[in-house]
Amino acid sequence: MWSLLTIFACRPPAELGAPGPATPPDTGPGAAPTAPDPEPLIGVVGVSLHDRVPSVVVIELAARVPVTVQVTASVPDVPPIVGPAVAASAGATRLPVLGLPAGAEVSLSVHAAAGGETTTLDLQVTTGDLAGLPEFVASTYDPDRADPTRYLLLTCATGTLWGGDPWAVVVLDRRARPVWAWTGPPDAWMQYVQRAASGDALLVGDISPLGAKVPHAQVQRVRFDGVVAGATPIEDGHHAFVELPDGRLAWGAWRDGVERLQVQQPDGGVTTLWDSDAWGRSIGALATTQSNALSYDAASDQLLLSLWNRDTVLLIDATTGTIRRQLGAAPGSAPFADPASAFDFQHGAHLLADGHLLLTSTTPGAPTFAREYAIDGDPVVEAWSSDADGLAAPQMGEPHRLPNGNTLMNFGTTGAIREITPAGDVVWAVDPTLERAVGRMIPLDDLDALWPAAW
Repeated sequence: MWSLLTIFACRPPAELGAPGPATPPDTGPGAAPTAPDPEPLIGVVGVSLHDRVPSVVVIELAARVPVTVQVTASVPDVPPIVGPAVAASAGATRLPVLGLPAGAEVSLSVHAAAGGETTTLDLQVTTGDLAGLPEFVASTYDPDRADPTRYLLLTCATGTLWGGDPWAVVVLDRRARPVWAWTGPPDAWMQYVQRAASGDALLVGDISPLGAKVPHAQVQRVRFDGVVAGATPIEDGHHAFVELPDGRLAWGAWRDGVERLQVQQPDGGVTTLWDSDAWGRSIGALATTQSNALSYDAASDQLLLSLWNRDTVLLIDATTGTIRRQLGAAPGSAPFADPASAFDFQHGAHLLADGHLLLTSTTPGAPTFAREYAIDGDPVVEAWSSDADGLAAPQMGEPHRLPNGNTLMNFGTTGAIREITPAGDVVWAVDPTLERAVGRMIPLDDLDALWPAAW
């Protein structure tokens, strides 16, 4: 699909906007010869919208010589989007331009340089729509206090939670506008997503709670150009999975009333690292339990398994399956210094760089809190907490600690997203226009790194 294109300039940047000569050049007999204008380093062959992701603009160039090309995009309400510097051979080349809001008018500046020469082309283009997505609105954004991370990747239900509508993986900019999206098939919960260890794709779980809709759960490898590059079965998988640094998968599995933590082996086999029957016997509390979150901490080589209906988080040795630490309400758990700070119906449990535990906690009839705990001793001490706007997530939710110290959290089935300062101030507030569930989130700055080398 070809987009409307205007080329405003095709000459070195030093010449753009330069005043014309005061008098016509002397071309009479004996006048010095005038040097011809240099031939541009690049020319535009065409500009189109990507066929699978129409918010991505594809620029096709013809280069006279090998050049370095860089594209800068200007869109309303956000700082300029500067793409990577790309080494292009002489001849034809294609450049994707990412991070552009869907359905927006965009100004593009394509700059080429080689051997002291430069050429800049200024283009105008309108990006395509990303159909079928819920609409989000940013009611609050304080760029001076918000973390500078530009984008948020998240999973969201496109319709009602249990209505069989598909889930989508969406990237929002700071104005809550979608800049990228991939939508899964109907009747498949795609609540869990993470960036592949290789860095060049997303891993999306095609699963559902306790296998209610997808009897053969799998993790799909989704490239940023919208291509599904493969899938790995995760037998009896439900809720969460995590990729380990060596590319193996671990996941929560459920069958015949028993919850298990399964881990892929290098030979393709599967090992049960932990199961609820053996754990129940060890704590003297035989009862059904289920997981709702799983994370991996590389610094300690631990898997964190969240058991939502036991208000408990287990820190499990990723190699031996030994429980190194048990936190929460189950018998044998480490005590809390302040019992009122204990977590309930937790989601998104993971370790921070300093070893603290971060999760969301929802007590029935009360707001959902992001809670941070120091867990390296007894008792467990709450280091920080905030309920943001006093919102409550009936189900799900997840927190993330951002590089500047703020905390980003979502409120699960409400679809609300808040960025909170350490003091508890809300500096970014996003809500869907219709209540739509939000699953997992990944703050992102560099979308170009996710684009496949061959596409």
